Amino acid sequence: MPPSARRPPLPCPTVRLDAGLRTRAQRFAARLSAARGRREGAARAGLSTGGVEFDHYRPYRPGDDLRALDWDVYARSDQPVVRVVRPEAGERWTILVDTSASMGVGPPGKLQRAAECALALAFSGLREEAELELVDLCTRERFRCARRAHAAALAGWLEARVARGTLNVAGLRTELAAARGSQRGFLLSDLGDTAEALDGALPRGVRWTWIGILAPLEIEPGELGAVRWLDAESGEELALEVDREALGAYARALEESRERLARATAPRGIALVRGSSALEFEHLLARALRA
Repeated sequence: MPPSARRPPLPCPTVRLDAGLRTRAQRFAARLSAARGRREGAARAGLSTGGVEFDHYRPYRPGDDLRALDWDVYARSDQPVVRVVRPEAGERWTILVDTSASMGVGPPGKLQRAAECALALAFSGLREEAELELVDLCTRERFRCARRAHAAALAGWLEARVARGTLNVAGLRTELAAARGSQRGFLLSDLGDTAEALDGALPRGVRWTWIGILAPLEIEPGELGAVRWLDAESGEELALEVDREALGAYARALEESRERLARATAPRGIALVRGSSALEFEHLLARALRA
């Protein structure tokens, strides 16, 4: 029997994006678009930008920049509304999704949460009329879309992702370089040894956001005593007795890994956020986009 057939099954290897999750992702995208519209509306009303055009009106909300108010409409209707604008030229967004076997760890599953984040980001891009390219980092499969009509196919493509294989650093480096020409880039992964991929030159002009997702058990390994650890990618198992010293060493190693990655990404202008798969995707993305 080949070694792969003897491997224990991963706890959370698949993705499920039901109607409720798709609706939440669309609502998150709408809120994100509205926030961006407020910023660009203020720019249209008196600040300097690289060129925007009118998209639609919406009712004024407390806290909106008064310079975004359309005073002519207000004078005619006595209803305060603001002008929502969007970039004249659509952006290009690249979303890289790590589907290696380690993403099948959970629950909640890391790949599931990464797919939810990817869906919400993609819906946000579609609302901005951006051209999207989603990339499965292990199979190198790609999904491209540029219109809202592709939303159902987008969710279907993400649902077809399965956690398996190994994330190849050279392959990640290639995909980072292939994002040349994009304005926004997102990496959804548990991040592992991805700092090595930065040894090559990143293309200029891409604003990268890296979102690291770890399972709760990877952050807090649990109780003391006998445990069996499984390397999701190699299939190797390790039986050991966990004591406080071992837990302390694990915590230090995890923190050192975080610091190495932070040192590698910060000089390159990469926004880096790490969180637990136990967090809802809205929370993970809000933290990432603030970064």
